[in-house]
Amino acid sequence: LAEELFSYHIDDKAKRLAEMMDGKLLLVTNAEGLSAQNVIQRYKSLADIERGFKVLKSEIEIGPVYHRLPERIRAHASICFMAL
Repeated sequence: LAEELFSYHIDDKAKRLAEMMDGKLLLVTNAEGLSAQNVIQRYKSLADIERGFKVLKSEIEIGPVYHRLPERIRAHASICFMAL
């Protein structure tokens, strides 16, 4: 593009912040009153639950099931949770 059609500005403060966060996992939550350690523990337990569902569905060879109605979504999640 011609110079008069294209220009940019680098926000040095935003760039420094992005460089500080590069390669790191940043957990953001809207749950008030949780310590940083509690947020990390809850995040790790979520990963354990997801891993468990993956094992559960692969062991009994259940394919993805798509539900549209909220009550069916809740029922499916409840059955999977009880099975796990």
